[in-house]
Amino acid sequence: MEVRTLSEAGVQPLDIKTILNKQSDEPVHANLNTIYNEINAHRIEKLAGQSSIEYLIGQLKSLDFIYTIDQNDENQIQSLFFTLPQSIHLLKQFHSVILMDCTYKTNKFNMPLLHICGFTNTNHSFSVGFCFVTKENIPSYTWALLQLKNLLKGLVPEVIISDWDLALSKALKKTFPSSSHLLCIWHINKNVVAKCKKHFTSGDSWNAFYSKWQSLVESETESVSLIFEYIFHQPKRINISII
Repeated sequence: MEVRTLSEAGVQPLDIKTILNKQSDEPVHANLNTIYNEINAHRIEKLAGQSSIEYLIGQLKSLDFIYTIDQNDENQIQSLFFTLPQSIHLLKQFHSVILMDCTYKTNKFNMPLLHICGFTNTNHSFSVGFCFVTKENIPSYTWALLQLKNLLKGLVPEVIISDWDLALSKALKKTFPSSSHLLCIWHINKNVVAKCKKHFTSGDSWNAFYSKWQSLVESETESVSLIFEYIFHQPKRINISII
């Protein structure tokens, strides 16, 4: 029973074994295969003869999710968008800034999960919706964005933030042409480190460069940013591509 409870909470099998050992006065003799078998038996019981997708749809219905399915000519699911009424309520109030990104390798079907977030007037984030997509291409992203557009009921985000995904970028231009599309600073900073740091011979010079970069990014006015742009374009600058 403990194995099933921990598995439901998202604890990995190896960690489950460690937890069981710590909770018991004597070593637990169950090996990893035993734990995997217990988890699989629990999964089969939960499915009760249903396929994984049938079970998922049933869960979405029982938990009052609002969902939309995109199927091909053979009735195979290509995309699944789902959200909650509370999320729609927040979206209608706070739709000015939308952030979206995909997560990977989180399910056995290897379907990327597009996570769409919004921000309240107190700078707190909330989940707008989620969409499993078969491929990271323009048609898949366009379908997902159209579901978001339907939720907005004519409202248009002022700014949409994402990573440097060309397919998503093209889908955004097609679906929300009047919204400004910005790149996520977290992804930009990762690329700065990956592309730039190797060109510096000392930690001090890299730290100085990165400090100036952060000051440029955080500039509150155009005049201040121009000062840092001038610094970056001195003769000793390094010619590199950040993106």
